[in-house]
Amino acid sequence: MILISHSDTPQTWFLTSYDAAGPINDALILNGTDQYLDDGDPQTVCRIQWSGNAQALDSYLRLRAVFDQAKPVRVLGLIGTTLPVGTLVNFLVSFGFSYVMDISARVRQMPRGQRGVFVFNDDPPTDGEGAEIVIYNDVDGVASIAPESIFEIGEIWSGDADELEMLTGWSITDVDPIKVSRSVTSRPGRRRTTIPYRRVGFRFDARSVTQLKSGDDLYETMAKIDRGQTCVVFPRYQVGGVYDEDTLNAFAIFGIALQLPGFQHAGGDYMIATGELVVEEVPALPAPE
Repeated sequence: MILISHSDTPQTWFLTSYDAAGPINDALILNGTDQYLDDGDPQTVCRIQWSGNAQALDSYLRLRAVFDQAKPVRVLGLIGTTLPVGTLVNFLVSFGFSYVMDISARVRQMPRGQRGVFVFNDDPPTDGEGAEIVIYNDVDGVASIAPESIFEIGEIWSGDADELEMLTGWSITDVDPIKVSRSVTSRPGRRRTTIPYRRVGFRFDARSVTQLKSGDDLYETMAKIDRGQTCVVFPRYQVGGVYDEDTLNAFAIFGIALQLPGFQHAGGDYMIATGELVVEEVPALPAPE
């Protein structure tokens, strides 16, 4: 199975700061705007200053978005944040006065220095009217974020997700684009042109599509990620058929589909998927040391 998360429109995120006494409203967006928080580019900068009040484990910042219309959200995440590794983040989706999704996780360090975290609601999808991301001053159990600290939120992801059958043999390629030049004595010199990124390609199982009618998972999913729409693919997110947070984050690729599969007549009224779906990563910048 592969998990493909897709989103429709950017949201407006509202920032509030809290301590044990309640809302403080002294956290600041220093540069950038709330629109930079989910613009499809983890490298756009939106710096936020933490509250100047005395800090404790129950001090937190809340980012909240209200959807234009109710919709299911199964994947929430941060990509490209500079929050400390181990920071506790609570991801919520609300409907009315109750939460239909409430999952906590801690910020992770990726192999090339980027930081982020994703969570997946493994329960059947339920419509939500808004999403919340609550960032606690809890770094592996210690309130170590200093008052008035400045950090970057990164890219916020909130979207529905489809689980689809795929064939074995899928691959992830690390692309490290460097331009190699040589001196008159053929001594090589290297100049990096972009930061490395990943490319994933896979083929779908015949069970993913049958009659190409409205509602077939694969056909509908492709329409949600074509035309350069941002998506997040998780080629692995389970261990032994059970959802696993470590696996989900290790294989998460935030990117754009560059190649879509086709469909071939298999006889009668039935079709099968042909060709690969290829997604290339839109990488975040490594967090400063």
